[in-house]
Amino acid sequence: MTGGLQSDRFLNLSGRTRHPMNMLAATSAFSFYALLSTVYKSTQALYAQPTNVSSLSDGLVDSDALPGVDVIVPCFNEDPCTLSACLESIANQDYDGKLRVYVVDDGSANLDAVRPVYDAYTRDPRFNLITPPQNMGKRKAQIAAIRRSFGDLVLNVRSDTIIGSDVVTKLALKMQNPAIGTAMGQLTASNRSDTWLTRLIDMGYWLACNEERAAQARFGAVMCCCGPCTIYRRSVLLLLLDQYETQFFRGKRSDFGEDRHLTILMLTAGYRTEYVPDAIAATVVPDRLGTYLRQQLRWARSTYPPAAPKKIVTDQLRSYPAAKTEIPELANAKHVFVKACARVNNPAENSHQPTRECERRMRGFRLPERTQSFLSCFGPIPQHFAQASSAERLALSQTARRAI
Repeated sequence: MTGGLQSDRFLNLSGRTRHPMNMLAATSAFSFYALLSTVYKSTQALYAQPTNVSSLSDGLVDSDALPGVDVIVPCFNEDPCTLSACLESIANQDYDGKLRVYVVDDGSANLDAVRPVYDAYTRDPRFNLITPPQNMGKRKAQIAAIRRSFGDLVLNVRSDTIIGSDVVTKLALKMQNPAIGTAMGQLTASNRSDTWLTRLIDMGYWLACNEERAAQARFGAVMCCCGPCTIYRRSVLLLLLDQYETQFFRGKRSDFGEDRHLTILMLTAGYRTEYVPDAIAATVVPDRLGTYLRQQLRWARSTYPPAAPKKIVTDQLRSYPAAKTEIPELANAKHVFVKACARVNNPAENSHQPTRECERRMRGFRLPERTQSFLSCFGPIPQHFAQASSAERLALSQTARRAI
């Protein structure tokens, strides 16, 4: 009998028995996951095939017609040689339009070491140095520079990144489409040859850019435009700054995932996010495993907050049909609010918070007889409704009293 039981089970190295059904279930689950991964990667590779893009000759050629570009470089305790290479690559851009550079030294402890790098560009009228009195963090450093800028486009470059001489030109040409809110370039590892880890990271960057981002760009929905080399439309960026600065997660202010959050805000506002493979930037990547794991943990945290935009229609309480019955002028009224991360994403609605508060008090106003009670909630924005005469108001008031 014992032999019969052992024949129905398998012994592992520890002497414990494992039922073959458990092994079959594990094998099936692994096979199903492998199948899904294969389908996902195959579909991604299919959509990532290069498409016809406009060349430089097809773009704008008149320097006066080219949009002004403001380059923002947040810097904190950066190596002087790395920072010098970054600023030199920006200064050597072959862009014919107006180019301004804002370097934000965010309270670096090695300010004496990087001061000669800053002094080398004091005579260049394109360069501006911003030195806050204390460390503010990357997000606020970006915002401080954005508020001082006045170009049509804003290019964010990390202080350890070297960009190609044609990056600004190619990104600016991509932004000719007014439907595009942001676009990123292709990232490579500038220290690729240092260790085995940097080689693997460089390979991962290539796959992430030329497969994942390229596939997402087919739909105009790159989910994360990486900070080392990303350009934004300034007019849209200014409307999103308040939401970008005051991001919260579980009631606490969030200080990570800036690139992903800003990309999601662009998508939620209705703009396309794109990828430009010809705009190549080389950035320094971690060469030690511990540093790399901490970086990946920090990036992974930015994917956990509810980033997916949600559209919420204010007619969930079924109050508009009742109002439209009494007031035909409201038949064409549309009130749609867009939310992301439990906050209003449409900047035009930020001034309508009293209305939103009134809507929260509208529960129960679902019957046509209570139209007057419903309309009274919209006192702050009377232009949304036609003015009723004294007789009509009296009739509606009497109807409301009978309903109550």
